[in-house]
Amino acid sequence: MKIGICMPFEKYIDFCARRPEDAPDYCEVNCASIAGLPDGEFFALLRKKEESGAVIYSANGLVPSSVRLVGPEADEAVIRAYAEKAFSRLAALGVEVAVLGSSAARRIPDGYAKERALGELASAGRIFSEAAEKYRIRIAIEPLRRQEDNIVNTLADGAALVRRIDRENVRLLADFYHVEENGEPLSDISRFADLLIHCHICSVRRDALLDSDYPFVKERFSALRAAGYRGGISFEGGLPEEERLAGTVRLLRRAAEEAGL
Repeated sequence: MKIGICMPFEKYIDFCARRPEDAPDYCEVNCASIAGLPDGEFFALLRKKEESGAVIYSANGLVPSSVRLVGPEADEAVIRAYAEKAFSRLAALGVEVAVLGSSAARRIPDGYAKERALGELASAGRIFSEAAEKYRIRIAIEPLRRQEDNIVNTLADGAALVRRIDRENVRLLADFYHVEENGEPLSDISRFADLLIHCHICSVRRDALLDSDYPFVKERFSALRAAGYRGGISFEGGLPEEERLAGTVRLLRRAAEEAGL
């Protein structure tokens, strides 16, 4: 199983240069930030990536809040134009999985019918699927805890949306922080194993993983092993200081090895 860190790429290569023994397998960047860069800054980032040899396997935050996916402000032309720019840049960086969480972009406006919003989100998902397919990128739908999102919360919600979009390159992500916050059973990892392509993890404090968090991680890795999971898992818990970040990578590696992942 690949182990990665969600952080800006420049910070990632600095961390890896200082702590090569604790360098993870890949970096997960923020797509909306990448798509919003002026051309000159993006090409400079691309050069840094090529010079470093580091891997950018995944990108989260697929859609900025300015590109509405549901509600009266959703505009298909705007969604299509953004999708083309975003996926072309992700492809140039070598990204294989793009994560569609983006609660601000998909939040249902007050008084708006949920079923209508779900239909619009599925339509947007198909637009993203078309753009992603052109660049051989897969999309992972990310359910988010109820405090942050009002349309796709549980793994069951995410699986239902994946099946509604009905495209081969649109699959499911499990973020173990959100799974825990929602009180979802870990058995749902196996229940939706056929759809699961990517994972996020952090402590229940939404921070670095400490030795005291090992039982929490071990239990979740056991669930992934039982599901036959072979995708990536990214630490997504802010930007802790270097020593705690290195400890997080070491803990994840230990748990993966012990779980046989």
